[in-house]
Amino acid sequence: MRTPRSLALIATTIFASGCAGDAGANEDNPCRVSLGFTPSMPTSGPAGEVTVTASVQNAPGVLDYNWRVSFAGGNVDFTNAAANESAIRFTALDPGVYAVDLDVSAPGEQCPSANERINVLDPAGISLDVRLHVTAPFDLDVPPIDRLIRVYGGTDYALGPVVLDPGIPVTGTVRTPGNVGVPAYITLRPQGMAGAVTETFSNAAGAFDVTVLNQPHDVLVIPSVAGLAPRRYVWSPTQPNLTIDAGGPIVGVVRHGASPLANAKVQLTIDGVPTTLATTASDGSFTMRGNPGAVVSPQVKVEVTPAAASGLPRLEAQAAFDIGAQVVVTYNSTLTTRNIGGTTVRRGGAALATRKVTVVGALASIGTVSAGINANASGFTRITVTSDGGGALPSVLAPAGPLSAVVAVDVTDPELPDLAVSPFDLSTAVPATIDAPTMRPFATQALGQGLLDGVRVDLVPVGALALASTPTLQLRGDANGRVATSIAAGGFYDVYFSDPQGRSGQRIVTNVAWNSVGLSYLLDPAVSVSGTLSVTGNPNKIRGASVQLLCATCSGLDRDRPIAEVASDEAGDFVLAVPDPGTM
Repeated sequence: MRTPRSLALIATTIFASGCAGDAGANEDNPCRVSLGFTPSMPTSGPAGEVTVTASVQNAPGVLDYNWRVSFAGGNVDFTNAAANESAIRFTALDPGVYAVDLDVSAPGEQCPSANERINVLDPAGISLDVRLHVTAPFDLDVPPIDRLIRVYGGTDYALGPVVLDPGIPVTGTVRTPGNVGVPAYITLRPQGMAGAVTETFSNAAGAFDVTVLNQPHDVLVIPSVAGLAPRRYVWSPTQPNLTIDAGGPIVGVVRHGASPLANAKVQLTIDGVPTTLATTASDGSFTMRGNPGAVVSPQVKVEVTPAAASGLPRLEAQAAFDIGAQVVVTYNSTLTTRNIGGTTVRRGGAALATRKVTVVGALASIGTVSAGINANASGFTRITVTSDGGGALPSVLAPAGPLSAVVAVDVTDPELPDLAVSPFDLSTAVPATIDAPTMRPFATQALGQGLLDGVRVDLVPVGALALASTPTLQLRGDANGRVATSIAAGGFYDVYFSDPQGRSGQRIVTNVAWNSVGLSYLLDPAVSVSGTLSVTGNPNKIRGASVQLLCATCSGLDRDRPIAEVASDEAGDFVLAVPDPGTM
């Protein structure tokens, strides 16, 4: 079987499973046919010769070979490369996937057909590594896969069989050193395939059942009970039981200038493992539980969420902090707040009564974090209130700086909410009114080599809308690839164009406002990535699986945002359209 060619495109061998024939056929040693080809990575052009050789086993007498070669729906000429016609040679003038099929007849029996799909590369093609992520449907309990594959510019790419490991069922427990069961959230990542995450929960007795690959995993356990610290383990299915304890203390203090800040929530994340959540005391001190001992890590993230009544923003910093030292968080003394109570929210001069208003803002350099080293901290604020019957905001403190109000004017239709983004500045004073502008038209057209009927357009909120947790708007193009809707004035979006029919690749246009949207956007040319899903030991193909191509080098949200995605069909087949990496 062909392995996905993440490192190279290799010659493959396909074995037929049996042989049809008369009663004289040897049922214990059935006829078998396999194909191999050279070179292992053929390229197109006048010199792009490919030789395909058949190997036949358990077939007596003189054999008859019936070859067929096709490309892009048409036949391809070939010549015999062996006197007995067991090998052929053809010239691959164009890049793409060439289909080679062979029927072999032996005296008294017909051997099974053999076929091969040969990927021929553009010699000037640029390669791009992406991740193939496959999640089987819920009713098929097999682990996901997340493998690196390589896409080549100017060339469609046939993966052939993509075979999922059925995994093994495992029953394990999460317990304290005193043998008390612990309910917990558990993630399991196969070593060498960190994107293939399996999630599960242990019950009140600490027991969990999960199907995983039979190999070591990196396992993160986050207890659901107080007093126990989250922990990461190197875990084996053959030793499935986990012991979790209170970890060690991590201490610190939070101050606003020189004054202690009480009732703030503090949490650290150390190389992806969170600590327990701590609350500061009246003197600003806190104690949380995490990995014991002094640990210096380049990936320690500190997050502080002050009490809502303080009006201070959330603070974040990440650096190589020494968590064995005291963690000192200091908000700048110059960071002040103002009360926005009484400010009236209106549209067109009319007050907007009983509307949800989310006050948001991203704030740079609001403080420092010290733990072995010093690092500047940034932050953001998100305060949600409801205007009264006269449109006035209730009494609430907010940071004295540039902010925005995201006003939910009418959200009765979740597919088309009426929102407004209204910037205002508390640096020097509190405004008497906040005006919510009306929605603005958004209209554009997606173009490819032809009209892209049914194109998908996702408007992903950024900036103030993202801070207010505004959902993505999903649009479908008409017969001409046109989309039209209304969006929040003052809002910004990243616009994702994708073609479900695979005629063009994805295109992303960032930071688009209602008054900066283009009349049309040309989607990138695409190459296809195809394959067939199955499970080892199961003759049935996998239908309804989620198949995605993901960025191999991205981080954050972009790492898990699909470049292309489809569901496998009834035959387990899938075809993904990927932006063409291009040629040199």
